[in-house]
Amino acid sequence: MSIFLLGLNTTIGSGIFLLPGAACVALGPSSLLLIIAGTLLMFSLALCYAEAASKFDRNGSSYL
Repeated sequence: MSIFLLGLNTTIGSGIFLLPGAACVALGPSSLLLIIAGTLLMFSLALCYAEAASKFDRNGSSYL
């Protein structure tokens, strides 16, 4: 479990706490639309990975 959390921390890092404030200062109210658009794009990527995982019965379906 700790290796998973270490990888998650490496991927997300502190940017998740710092970048929204900088985006709000630079873009104003439209930064909320940008965050929503990014969320939708990441959700569609997660659906692609879920579809790939359902097609293969072995581990590592995203690499096959």
